[in-house]
Amino acid sequence: MIKTGELIRLKRRELKITQAELARKVGVTDGYIGKIEIGYQRAGLKTLLKIAEILTIPFEDMIDFDSEFPGARLLADKQADFEKHFKELHPKVKRLLLELVPILEKYV
Repeated sequence: MIKTGELIRLKRRELKITQAELARKVGVTDGYIGKIEIGYQRAGLKTLLKIAEILTIPFEDMIDFDSEFPGARLLADKQADFEKHFKELHPKVKRLLLELVPILEKYV
């Protein structure tokens, strides 16, 4: 499975967008984008959503479930089922669920 940062870098380059341009559109620094791409920094959920939208990457493709990504502990055992059902959801429902993750993490 391709790592989240690698996917972002590949898609950004494919679209001929610089790190600085992407950073400006997302509202972060180009250094932060660089750190995400090399795997030194993990992006938060809102940042990943913005990057996914700008680079037209399906959000579920950006989640590295094998990492320490917030919520990964809950999904590790049921990854295949989760991915199947998540892909079938309407985009608005996906966003709503993703907004609930930080709230749910308080109880893990």
